[in-house]
Amino acid sequence: MDNILITESAKAADEASRPRGGFLSVLTMSFSRFRQDLTVIAPEIILNYSRKGGFKDLPGKGKPVQIEESDDLYTRTLKSSNLIPAWLALRKEIVRDMKTILDNIQTNDEDQIEQLNQKIRKYNRQVPNPLLQKGVVTSQNIQEKYEKWL
Repeated sequence: MDNILITESAKAADEASRPRGGFLSVLTMSFSRFRQDLTVIAPEIILNYSRKGGFKDLPGKGKPVQIEESDDLYTRTLKSSNLIPAWLALRKEIVRDMKTILDNIQTNDEDQIEQLNQKIRKYNRQVPNPLLQKGVVTSQNIQEKYEKWL
């Protein structure tokens, strides 16, 4: 890093981005200058590092990169921390509640079914795709709906 040269464009970007206002302006301009400087300096840093042989002995060199189908940061973070989205947790809770109601079908409490329908409505608001939404249940169709939820 001691051999890095700052180009004339980086100096021009520095002069052009000098703050001229209040605190927010100073903060915005500082961040803007940082981004401009980084876009100018980063390629030089990488090039210097490459010239010094910094990329010669990297692990996995010459091997194909293994990319999972859903290899985005959000999905990896959720998987590694064993978390699931709120709508999936609610879905599991709804299935569990349906099973409980079906096991106690003789009591057939309408209040339980209404509480279940409130959870279903909440689930429908949370799902990321309208195709995943489900209909509310009644005491007559709960068995059929339960099978669709599984």
